[in-house]
Amino acid sequence: MTGAQKADTGYNAHHPWYYLQGGAILGPKSISLAAKASKSAGYLEAGIQDARAQPEPQRSEALRRLQTKVRHAMKQDLKRYRELARELCAKRRNGPDQKAPVSCADIHTSIALKHNHLFNDFCHLLLIDDLLSVQPDLFGFSN
Repeated sequence: MTGAQKADTGYNAHHPWYYLQGGAILGPKSISLAAKASKSAGYLEAGIQDARAQPEPQRSEALRRLQTKVRHAMKQDLKRYRELARELCAKRRNGPDQKAPVSCADIHTSIALKHNHLFNDFCHLLLIDDLLSVQPDLFGFSN
């Protein structure tokens, strides 16, 4: 997300009011880039680090299982995010429900939450991919 998007609404895409105030619906690539820039490991960091601590080949097997699980969740999250994006676009075409909104609608909360799920999915996959790209010392000689 760019600073301009936040400046326009006062909120970032993680927050329902971002969408209530007309913030752009971010595509998966933008969410992925934001996740990469954040350097966050997501809420599964402890589980990923537990898998990392295992000896080979259990380490790689555990990381691949997590990777498969996260990819499956991401597919489901992406499908729902797209449904919500279409719904929000239709709602915006129909005009605002209130002239000066005092609370956001379910669609705004739902799309913000699904954005956050995708953000975490990307963070998890980035960390897992990074860990899988490194071959640990199989003989325990590293310090």
